[in-house]
This record gives sequence, C-alpha cells and structure tokens, in this order.
Amino acid sequence: MDPRVRIFRNDHASGAASARNKGVELASGEIIFFLDDDDEMLEAYCRHILDNSWLGSRVRWGFSSILICSGVDKSNLVLKERRRISAGRVSATRRVRDRIAGMGEGFWINKDLFLEVGALDPRQTIDEDTDLCMRLMGLGSAPWYGSAPGVVVYRGYRTGHPDSAQLTSSTPLLRGLECYRRTYEKNAKLFPGFSAERWFLGTRFINRAVKQRQPDMVKDFLEQVEPVTLRHALNLFFKLKELVHQIKRAG
Repeated sequence: MDPRVRIFRNDHASGAASARNKGVELASGEIIFFLDDDDEMLEAYCRHILDNSWLGSRVRWGFSSILICSGVDKSNLVLKERRRISAGRVSATRRVRDRIAGMGEGFWINKDLFLEVGALDPRQTIDEDTDLCMRLMGLGSAPWYGSAPGVVVYRGYRTGHPDSAQLTSSTPLLRGLECYRRTYEKNAKLFPGFSAERWFLGTRFINRAVKQRQPDMVKDFLEQVEPVTLRHALNLFFKLKELVHQIKRAG
C-alpha cells in the first residue's frame, strides 16, 4: 500500500457527518477531498485541483461534474454537468441551487475553511452537505465549479444487505424532514429577510413535506417563519403545491 495512505478505524458509529469530521481532524493536508464509500474518484482529479493556480484565498472550496454509473457496469457512464453555470468561480448572483453541491460531487475544501465554518453538523443524518454549503455562502465564500468530471457515482445497485442502503433513501421519513427543517432554521438567519437563500430553503422543505403528505409539519414550520412577507409567500407556495399534488393523486 502507498505509504502516504493512513487508515483509521472509527469504533463508534455516530453517522456519516461525524465520520467525515473525524477524517478532517486527522488529515494533515491543506485541501480535503470527500468521497463516499460507494463512489470512485477519477485518477487525475485530486492532482488537477491541487495543481491549479486559482487555489488560495480567492477560491477555497469547489465541486465538479460527475459520471453516473447505473448498477456496476461501467461501460455506459453518463456525464452529469451543471448546465446553468460555466467552469470557474461560481458568482453569488447565480441561483442558490447552482452554488450547492453534495459530498459526492467531487467536493473539496480548504481544511481551515471547513473548521472555520463549523464542520458538518452531526445531527444531520441527511442534508449535511446543503447545510455546509449554506454556511459557506453566509461567509461570502464562493465555490469553484469544474466541468471535467471528478467522480464516478454508482446508482441503482443492490448490496444485498439492508444496512448498506444509501442514507438518503434509507433515512426514516420524519427524520429526513427534521434535517431539512434544521437546515432552514440554522441558515435563514445568515441571509436578508426575503432573500433568494431563505426562499430556496423554505420551498425545498415544503416540497419534501408535501410529497410525503405531512401538511401539519408545514403549518408548524410556517408559524416560525420571519419576516411575515416571506411567511405569506411560502404559505401561498404551500397551498399551490398541495393543490398540484391533489390533482396528481386524483388523476
């Protein structure tokens, strides 16, 4: 094995976010790359990031396009790009969703910045990546997007063991909604009252709750939303989404 590789065993199962935080704590390098255990980093990706001159104070985190593999057959890889943004630094004027990336999208970050922003929230069974990205935005830190793929992401495979299911799909319904709500409540205060960021976080929680038929959770959430103008707007969004889903279910 390469002598530069160090393996640490986590004897206390405390979730993906805690495991990643522990890995960052133990890492000796300046740049951290995240990789899920069921994905594959492309050979030249890390070197490509480390060798580029734009690293430094101007850009301190980023992500890439990915290759999607359905099942385990790598003969039919599909490139998934961010079509609304170009390679390079992603401006704060871009849509909020264009500035958010999952841990499996070739995500890399300066270790000091990761620690400065508070690392990953161990309470977040899912949605820890959006929570982290929103906090980075709150600091005014813009990401770098690489159009060349950095990771092969495997989807649609079967492990044969229930404990190996992907977290997003295996997380209990209500716990997942709690994570989405927590992402809103933690980060809304980082942005102005009726901002694109608050609207994005509010509507994504409502969308998920409506799809999972949890209207009471939405109503409870809306009671806490400030300012009032945002609350009214989100309430209208909620009613529209409920109507659309009722029509779909009836049809």
